[in-house]
Amino acid sequence: MRTIIKSKKFKSISSQLFFHIIPFGLLFLFWEILARTVLTIYEFPPFSVVVKAISLPLIYHLGVTLAFSFLELLMISLVGLSLGTIIDNSNKLKWTLAPVFWFLIFTIGAAIVIKAPILILFFGLSKLLIILQSILVPILLVALISGSGHKMLAIKMGYLLCLLFQIMSEMTFGATDRGIGVMLFQNYHLHNMVALYAALLLVGSAGVFVEEVLLGYVGNRLKIE
Repeated sequence: MRTIIKSKKFKSISSQLFFHIIPFGLLFLFWEILARTVLTIYEFPPFSVVVKAISLPLIYHLGVTLAFSFLELLMISLVGLSLGTIIDNSNKLKWTLAPVFWFLIFTIGAAIVIKAPILILFFGLSKLLIILQSILVPILLVALISGSGHKMLAIKMGYLLCLLFQIMSEMTFGATDRGIGVMLFQNYHLHNMVALYAALLLVGSAGVFVEEVLLGYVGNRLKIE
């Protein structure tokens, strides 16, 4: 009986993987064809060339970024979910705080995107600045979404913002010399398009793995909805 159940689970997982692989296969095939035909004049590298450009240094820098983003995920989950639980238990608090949180999300988010100097003045160009810029908006967003009863969605959206803000902060010149954002910044300014797209491909692959596999597994194990 257990053998039959395990066999069914294996077939189900295999089927899911198969239907996940098909869209990516078509996407990368489309990329390869376009790069070798229509987009040749734009120096858009083929998928096969980009894959070959993935190197150990790029993987190392991606690992640095992911390590910090996981730390930030832990921080925003602890603080954001706690705030969300408090908000969810009080309609008056939700009515009072929600507009303030949205105001801060848009204001702080815009300030980070345009590299407003307020945080730099206080913390300088440092790893602490990168972490702060990566968690402020996600904490507020996690609190708002989880306060509406969607904790897993809040965690996933929070991690997405953590990773994006982490990469953006790494791209600030002088803030750090490690991280995939540094590689994106350098390759862009050196006009090394193949290495640039290789870094982007790694970021996309890591993002899918974290969202679909790691966070999905943790959510199922802890029964987070």
